Amino acid sequence: MTAYASGAARPNASNLNFSAGQTVPNLVTVPVGSDGKVTLFNSSSGTSQLIADVAGYYLPGTPTATGAFKAIGPTRILDTRNTKPVAADSAVSVQVAGANGVPTGALAAVFNLTVTSPKSFGFITAYPNGSARPNASNLNFSTGQTVPNLVSVALGSDGKVALFNRSSGSSQLIADLAGYFLP
Repeated sequence: MTAYASGAARPNASNLNFSAGQTVPNLVTVPVGSDGKVTLFNSSSGTSQLIADVAGYYLPGTPTATGAFKAIGPTRILDTRNTKPVAADSAVSVQVAGANGVPTGALAAVFNLTVTSPKSFGFITAYPNGSARPNASNLNFSTGQTVPNLVSVALGSDGKVALFNRSSGSSQLIADLAGYFLP
């Protein structure tokens, strides 16, 4: 499923990944179209039932205060299926600030993180690049699953986020940027 502003071009990004018969939740941050609506696009070959609960909103206007949230995209910032999977017990870093319309000095990022084709069960931890890795998970998965989750994480001093694959097998990772917090 892809969620995007009504009236806008559909981005090449996903907000929710699922298999037939599966019930999967995810939190999504998405801009609202000028008509006050969002579009939910099903790219599967079958029909799907959707439930959307609004948990909050951001005020209109241009955010200017430090720490204010700026919604963008979604914009794909990582897809290891185009390069190589993240090895077991290894991390990959992703440039966020200073790229993809995010200003240098941005404080944090919000993105949909998806794991696909994992060779083992495990979890992914997102954290500021260059910082100590926390003992926490942002996304948990079983062998062969495709699982998404929305992540909000501070950026390292280099503007990057590290994504650590804590498992005994490699995993493919996809990250679709939804917004950032102003410097």
